Amino acid sequence: MTNLALAIRLDPEFPKLARQLIFMGGLVDTNMSAINGNAAFTDDFNMVFDPEAAHITLTAPWAKITVVGNISSDLVLSKEHLANIAQSRRPVAQYVVKYMKTMPLWDEMAAAIVVDPSLITKSQELYMDVDPIPGINYGRVHLWKRDQAPLRTGVKSMTIVEGVDEQKFLDRFIQNAKAL
Repeated sequence: MTNLALAIRLDPEFPKLARQLIFMGGLVDTNMSAINGNAAFTDDFNMVFDPEAAHITLTAPWAKITVVGNISSDLVLSKEHLANIAQSRRPVAQYVVKYMKTMPLWDEMAAAIVVDPSLITKSQELYMDVDPIPGINYGRVHLWKRDQAPLRTGVKSMTIVEGVDEQKFLDRFIQNAKAL
């Protein structure tokens, strides 16, 4: 977000030149729960690391923004997946096996959605912003339905990804890792 915000400050027309922004971040499940009346208390690293940059980036005039929040938090390469990839002696496969741990595939999922938006099985159009004001909500992602969105300048509708075809993603990830 910091690099995007700096690019926007250097060239305010930059976001208008892109078809859309797809990014990993915006831990929204707890905010989605808050919309339904449940407590929310966690933060997203990508937003809290530089809330001012996140706010600048999210309020820039992108044609479209797709938020790949924490839908991939449970999407993990298992030891079985890594063993499958290890069957290939190809360089990328060996790299993946050597350096990837059984951890969520956050950025990989965001990149996959850029390439194949059909991986999205469930999404919602909501308004989103990050609180850039120091205090208890500093860096916190806020979501609103259209009729609840604040009137402040720049808050806009975004596609919040809530579900993906995990099997399709994993099959392709493993196939590509073995082939390259």
